[in-house]
Amino acid sequence: MKNSKQSKLVAILVLCVSVVGLTLGFAAFSNTLTISSNATVTPDASDFKMVIYGIGGDSWPEGGKYSDFSDAKFYTSDTVSIPDLNGNTTAVASATINNVDHTINMNVTFTDPFPDGGVLYYFMVKNEGKYDAYVSEADINNMLSNLGEAECSAGKDTSENLVAEACESSIDFAMLGLNSSGVGLADIDTFPEYIKVSPNDYIVFCFEIEYGGGVLPDGDMNVKFSDIPVRFSTTIGG
Repeated sequence: MKNSKQSKLVAILVLCVSVVGLTLGFAAFSNTLTISSNATVTPDASDFKMVIYGIGGDSWPEGGKYSDFSDAKFYTSDTVSIPDLNGNTTAVASATINNVDHTINMNVTFTDPFPDGGVLYYFMVKNEGKYDAYVSEADINNMLSNLGEAECSAGKDTSENLVAEACESSIDFAMLGLNSSGVGLADIDTFPEYIKVSPNDYIVFCFEIEYGGGVLPDGDMNVKFSDIPVRFSTTIGG
Protein backbone atom coordinates (compact mmCIF):
# COMPACT_ATOMS: atom_id res chain seq x y z
CA MET A 1 0.00 0.00 0.00
CA LYS A 2 2.78 2.31 0.91
CA ASN A 3 4.59 1.60 -2.29
CA SER A 4 1.46 2.37 -4.26
CA LYS A 5 1.18 5.87 -2.73
CA GLN A 6 4.78 6.63 -3.53
CA SER A 7 4.40 5.71 -7.16
CA LYS A 8 1.37 7.99 -7.48
CA LEU A 9 3.27 10.86 -5.98
CA VAL A 10 6.08 10.46 -8.47
CA ALA A 11 3.62 10.45 -11.29
CA ILE A 12 2.11 13.74 -10.14
CA LEU A 13 5.49 15.36 -9.82
CA VAL A 14 6.46 14.31 -13.28
CA LEU A 15 3.25 15.73 -14.67
CA CYS A 16 3.90 19.06 -12.97
CA VAL A 17 7.36 19.29 -14.41
CA SER A 18 5.99 18.59 -17.86
CA VAL A 19 3.41 21.37 -17.57
CA VAL A 20 6.00 23.84 -16.29
CA GLY A 21 8.27 22.96 -19.18
CA LEU A 22 5.46 23.45 -21.69
CA THR A 23 4.57 26.85 -20.24
CA LEU A 24 8.15 28.10 -20.55
CA GLY A 25 8.16 27.07 -24.19
CA PHE A 26 5.20 29.30 -25.05
CA ALA A 27 6.71 32.25 -23.19
CA ALA A 28 9.71 32.59 -25.57
CA PHE A 29 10.49 36.08 -26.94
CA SER A 30 9.44 37.14 -30.47
CA ASN A 31 10.41 40.03 -32.74
CA THR A 32 9.40 41.38 -36.18
CA LEU A 33 11.86 42.39 -38.90
CA THR A 34 10.47 45.16 -41.18
CA ILE A 35 12.22 45.95 -44.47
CA SER A 36 11.28 49.07 -46.50
CA SER A 37 12.88 50.32 -49.68
CA ASN A 38 12.46 53.07 -52.28
CA ALA A 39 14.23 54.45 -55.31
CA THR A 40 14.13 57.81 -57.07
CA VAL A 41 14.82 58.11 -60.79
CA THR A 42 15.53 61.64 -62.06
CA PRO A 43 15.91 61.82 -65.85
CA ASP A 44 18.02 64.59 -67.32
CA ALA A 45 15.87 66.86 -69.49
CA SER A 46 18.88 67.58 -71.68
CA ASP A 47 18.74 63.96 -72.89
CA PHE A 48 15.68 64.95 -74.94
CA LYS A 49 17.21 67.13 -77.61
CA MET A 50 15.67 68.10 -80.94
CA VAL A 51 17.83 70.40 -83.07
CA ILE A 52 16.76 72.39 -86.15
CA TYR A 53 19.19 72.75 -89.04
CA GLY A 54 19.00 74.69 -92.28
CA ILE A 55 20.84 74.78 -95.59
CA GLY A 56 24.18 76.30 -94.74
CA GLY A 57 25.66 76.70 -98.21
CA ASP A 58 24.70 79.19 -100.90
CA SER A 59 24.00 76.58 -103.59
CA TRP A 60 22.85 73.02 -104.05
CA PRO A 61 24.84 70.34 -105.83
CA GLU A 62 24.08 70.10 -109.51
CA GLY A 63 20.95 68.05 -110.04
CA GLY A 64 17.39 68.04 -108.83
CA LYS A 65 16.95 70.02 -105.67
CA TYR A 66 13.58 68.57 -104.91
CA SER A 67 14.77 64.97 -104.97
CA ASP A 68 17.81 65.63 -102.80
CA PHE A 69 16.60 67.67 -99.89
CA SER A 70 16.11 64.70 -97.54
CA ASP A 71 19.91 64.19 -97.47
CA ALA A 72 21.28 65.30 -94.08
CA LYS A 73 24.61 66.45 -95.52
CA PHE A 74 23.05 69.66 -96.85
CA TYR A 75 21.94 70.80 -93.38
CA THR A 76 25.04 72.38 -91.92
CA SER A 77 23.72 75.46 -90.13
CA ASP A 78 21.78 75.66 -86.87
CA THR A 79 21.12 79.41 -87.27
CA VAL A 80 20.01 80.05 -90.88
CA SER A 81 18.65 78.37 -93.99
CA ILE A 82 19.58 79.74 -97.40
CA PRO A 83 16.51 79.91 -99.67
CA ASP A 84 16.07 78.20 -103.00
CA LEU A 85 14.56 80.44 -105.66
CA ASN A 86 11.82 79.04 -107.80
CA GLY A 87 10.81 80.98 -110.88
CA ASN A 88 11.62 84.67 -111.26
CA THR A 89 11.75 85.78 -107.64
CA THR A 90 14.61 88.24 -107.30
CA ALA A 91 14.91 89.28 -103.66
CA VAL A 92 14.54 87.11 -100.58
CA ALA A 93 15.94 86.80 -97.08
CA SER A 94 17.45 83.78 -95.39
CA ALA A 95 15.30 82.08 -92.78
CA THR A 96 16.56 82.35 -89.21
CA ILE A 97 16.63 79.47 -86.74
CA ASN A 98 16.55 79.80 -82.96
CA ASN A 99 17.36 76.52 -81.21
CA VAL A 100 16.89 78.02 -77.75
CA ASP A 101 13.14 78.42 -78.09
CA HIS A 102 12.93 76.21 -81.23
CA THR A 103 11.52 78.69 -83.69
CA ILE A 104 11.93 79.32 -87.41
CA ASN A 105 11.35 82.70 -89.00
CA MET A 106 10.88 82.94 -92.77
CA ASN A 107 10.79 86.53 -93.99
CA VAL A 108 10.45 86.91 -97.74
CA THR A 109 10.54 90.03 -99.89
CA PHE A 110 9.15 89.84 -103.42
CA THR A 111 10.36 92.80 -105.44
CA ASP A 112 9.58 91.61 -108.95
CA PRO A 113 6.70 89.13 -108.84
CA PHE A 114 6.01 86.93 -111.81
CA PRO A 115 3.68 83.97 -112.26
CA ASP A 116 5.03 80.89 -110.48
CA GLY A 117 7.64 82.89 -108.61
CA GLY A 118 8.37 81.61 -105.15
CA VAL A 119 10.86 80.80 -102.43
CA LEU A 120 11.59 77.40 -100.90
CA TYR A 121 13.09 76.89 -97.45
CA TYR A 122 14.41 73.56 -96.21
CA PHE A 123 14.84 72.48 -92.60
CA MET A 124 15.96 69.33 -90.84
CA VAL A 125 14.74 68.46 -87.33
CA LYS A 126 17.20 65.96 -85.87
CA ASN A 127 16.92 63.90 -82.72
CA GLU A 128 20.26 64.36 -80.97
CA GLY A 129 19.02 63.05 -77.63
CA LYS A 130 18.71 59.62 -76.03
CA TYR A 131 14.93 59.17 -76.24
CA ASP A 132 12.64 58.29 -79.11
CA ALA A 133 10.70 61.38 -80.13
CA TYR A 134 7.15 61.35 -81.42
CA VAL A 135 5.19 63.90 -83.42
CA SER A 136 1.47 63.33 -83.77
CA GLU A 137 -0.58 63.06 -86.92
CA ALA A 138 -2.82 65.76 -85.46
CA ASP A 139 0.09 68.21 -85.32
CA ILE A 140 1.07 67.48 -88.91
CA ASN A 141 -2.54 67.90 -90.03
CA ASN A 142 -2.75 71.13 -88.06
CA MET A 143 0.36 72.37 -89.82
CA LEU A 144 -1.04 71.54 -93.24
CA SER A 145 -4.45 73.10 -92.55
CA ASN A 146 -3.01 76.38 -91.25
CA LEU A 147 -0.40 77.01 -93.93
CA GLY A 148 -2.64 79.10 -96.12
CA GLU A 149 -3.86 81.51 -93.46
CA ALA A 150 -2.21 84.77 -94.48
CA GLU A 151 -2.65 88.25 -93.04
CA CYS A 152 -1.85 91.03 -95.52
CA SER A 153 -1.40 94.71 -94.86
CA ALA A 154 -0.87 97.60 -97.23
CA GLY A 155 2.26 99.69 -97.19
CA LYS A 156 2.29 103.45 -97.47
CA ASP A 157 0.19 104.77 -100.39
CA THR A 158 -0.84 101.22 -101.37
CA SER A 159 -4.46 100.46 -102.16
CA GLU A 160 -5.98 98.30 -99.43
CA ASN A 161 -8.51 96.86 -101.87
CA LEU A 162 -5.76 95.63 -104.21
CA VAL A 163 -3.85 94.20 -101.25
CA ALA A 164 -6.94 92.31 -100.10
CA GLU A 165 -7.47 90.85 -103.58
CA ALA A 166 -3.80 89.92 -103.98
CA CYS A 167 -3.73 88.32 -100.55
CA GLU A 168 -6.79 86.24 -101.40
CA SER A 169 -5.71 85.07 -104.85
CA SER A 170 -1.95 85.36 -105.26
CA ILE A 171 -0.16 84.31 -102.05
CA ASP A 172 0.30 80.64 -101.27
CA PHE A 173 2.13 78.76 -98.52
CA ALA A 174 2.77 75.02 -98.90
CA MET A 175 4.70 72.34 -97.04
CA LEU A 176 6.19 68.92 -97.78
CA GLY A 177 7.64 66.69 -95.07
CA LEU A 178 9.88 63.66 -95.54
CA ASN A 179 11.53 61.15 -93.26
CA SER A 180 15.24 60.37 -93.51
CA SER A 181 14.54 57.76 -96.19
CA GLY A 182 12.85 60.33 -98.41
CA VAL A 183 9.32 59.01 -97.81
CA GLY A 184 6.61 61.64 -97.42
CA LEU A 185 5.30 61.95 -93.87
CA ALA A 186 1.76 61.67 -95.19
CA ASP A 187 2.69 58.40 -96.92
CA ILE A 188 4.24 56.50 -94.00
CA ASP A 189 2.07 53.41 -93.45
CA THR A 190 -0.98 55.36 -94.62
CA PHE A 191 -0.23 58.12 -92.14
CA PRO A 192 -0.11 56.61 -88.61
CA GLU A 193 -1.31 58.47 -85.53
CA TYR A 194 2.27 59.38 -84.72
CA ILE A 195 5.65 59.55 -86.42
CA LYS A 196 8.67 58.28 -84.50
CA VAL A 197 12.06 59.94 -84.78
CA SER A 198 14.69 57.69 -83.18
CA PRO A 199 17.94 59.02 -81.70
CA ASN A 200 20.24 60.24 -84.52
CA ASP A 201 17.35 60.08 -86.99
CA TYR A 202 15.61 63.11 -88.48
CA ILE A 203 12.76 64.44 -90.56
CA VAL A 204 12.92 67.29 -93.07
CA PHE A 205 10.46 69.97 -94.14
CA CYS A 206 10.26 72.04 -97.29
CA PHE A 207 8.18 75.22 -97.08
CA GLU A 208 7.26 77.17 -100.18
CA ILE A 209 6.03 80.74 -100.12
CA GLU A 210 4.76 81.60 -103.56
CA TYR A 211 3.56 84.80 -105.15
CA GLY A 212 1.71 83.80 -108.26
CA GLY A 213 1.11 87.20 -109.79
CA GLY A 214 -2.52 87.59 -110.73
CA VAL A 215 -3.67 90.68 -108.88
CA LEU A 216 -0.79 93.09 -108.32
CA PRO A 217 -0.87 95.70 -105.57
CA ASP A 218 0.08 99.23 -106.50
CA GLY A 219 2.69 99.44 -103.75
CA ASP A 220 4.33 97.51 -100.93
CA MET A 221 2.34 94.69 -99.37
CA ASN A 222 3.29 92.90 -96.16
CA VAL A 223 2.22 89.30 -95.65
CA LYS A 224 2.24 87.35 -92.39
CA PHE A 225 1.30 83.71 -91.97
CA SER A 226 0.03 82.23 -88.74
CA ASP A 227 2.55 80.58 -86.43
CA ILE A 228 2.52 76.80 -86.76
CA PRO A 229 3.41 74.79 -83.64
CA VAL A 230 4.76 71.26 -84.04
CA ARG A 231 5.32 69.44 -80.76
CA PHE A 232 7.74 66.56 -80.23
CA SER A 233 7.28 64.34 -77.19
CA THR A 234 8.96 61.35 -75.53
CA THR A 235 5.57 59.61 -75.30
CA ILE A 236 2.84 58.81 -77.76
CA GLY A 237 0.09 61.35 -77.27
CA GLY A 238 2.17 63.07 -74.58
